[in-house]
Amino acid sequence: MGDARATLPVAVVGAVVAEGRMIWTFTVLGRPVGKQRPRVTGRGTFTPSETLDYERQVFSAALAAGVRAGSGPVAVNVRIWPPSRRGDVDNWLKSVLDGLARAPVLDGDDWTRVRRASAEVVAVDARQPRVDVTVTMLEVER
Repeated sequence: MGDARATLPVAVVGAVVAEGRMIWTFTVLGRPVGKQRPRVTGRGTFTPSETLDYERQVFSAALAAGVRAGSGPVAVNVRIWPPSRRGDVDNWLKSVLDGLARAPVLDGDDWTRVRRASAEVVAVDARQPRVDVTVTMLEVER
């Protein structure tokens, strides 16, 4: 049975240039999924499929919004509307960063690329849980 998340629409807000910097914003609709710990089995270590599916959804939303961050440093701001009070804001942020780290959106999520990352839980929204993501180029590539 397929994951219903794969068929959720992505609300794409778009891209703007402000003060010479590209700013991309997009929304990932549906319940935010926090980064889960890797599972270790006799056949190796793997990331749970729910985490991978959510990271792919973030990646697809970023591509649909036209995010092309190049090689310069970026700031990532995440605003979260979870369906309940349960969850972990830093794991939600990590899932978003790992989804963005899939090339060509970002070529990594270490401190040389992501200079600032912030996450805020705005409110509980059981009817329309979602995550708004803003990616801002911090320096203009020359």
